[in-house]
Amino acid sequence: MPRKLWIGLAIAVCLALLAAGGAVAGLLMYRHNQEQEWLANAEQHLADGNWRLAKSNYTNYMARNPEDLDALGGYIEATLNIRENRQAALRDAVTAYNQTLRFEPENTEAAEALLDLYVETESWTDVDYFLRRWGHLVDREEEMTVLQARAYDGMDRVVDAINLYRDIIDEGDAAPEVYGRKARRLYERGSTARARDTIAQLLEDAPGEPRTHMERGLFFEQTGEVDQARQAFDAAVDADDSDPEILLAAARFFSRENNPGRAEQLISRAAELAPDNGEVWAIRAQVLQRQGNLEEAIDIIEGMPPLMQADHPAVLMALAEMYLALDDREGMEAALDDYMAINPAHDVVR
Repeated sequence: MPRKLWIGLAIAVCLALLAAGGAVAGLLMYRHNQEQEWLANAEQHLADGNWRLAKSNYTNYMARNPEDLDALGGYIEATLNIRENRQAALRDAVTAYNQTLRFEPENTEAAEALLDLYVETESWTDVDYFLRRWGHLVDREEEMTVLQARAYDGMDRVVDAINLYRDIIDEGDAAPEVYGRKARRLYERGSTARARDTIAQLLEDAPGEPRTHMERGLFFEQTGEVDQARQAFDAAVDADDSDPEILLAAARFFSRENNPGRAEQLISRAAELAPDNGEVWAIRAQVLQRQGNLEEAIDIIEGMPPLMQADHPAVLMALAEMYLALDDREGMEAALDDYMAINPAHDVVR
């Protein structure tokens, strides 16, 4: 082949390679700019409180940058604030926390947040796994054993739960909750004598604890001993009327026992002390509904923060029932639509 032809061919190949290189460089630049645009959009939407758009843009960005933990943190924040299809959003947050721990196995903040989310959603199988896999990252030594017992309880490993509750009590300084949970599980299994012994031991070991009376009230309510339960709840409130958990438990009892006035008094006090507790809002609305104060109950539910409603969706069904009782079809439909947006897998009869 003539020398000039070789030279021409080499030049053509070089030009082709340069063109290909330029195309690759252009593609890489395009991808980089696209990623930065996704990230910028995500951060802006996050700042503006546009949670779903923030999540969508973070999802696109992290598909190419899975190890960007700052972006992953933004994704988690956005996801936790999404109201629609709430359970799916919380599952996505769980996945993101686990991804954070894969990339940063000593991230205690992510571990704490993940455990709290599992407990709040009562995902006891996940709590059990977490305690074995990541429990060393959480500095709650005394609480962890109780959480393990509660996980067994929630997984229907009742014998394991009872045995662990017993061990905690035997070690000393157990919280009244531990005695109460053990007693109630024993009673459910037909071990009535052992259950009563446990409740009696609680009163001996921690007679001055206000929650001792609350746990006794819960136990006697379970056994159907209404007078003893009433006395115990009254004693708990008298001992500490600033504990929202005591007030909430007592309000539930008095509401079920058709004493709405007493229940309203207790739950109103609980609402003052724990305005961020969604269960307090839900029980307060329920008490007002039972009293026939439907308009006031509706105001309570509609005044709940949107995420609180999403985490207690039963209040929206109650809201629909109250609107129906008031012959307000439009209000009922709106409440049901809201419920379905939060729980799209749960169909409702209209």
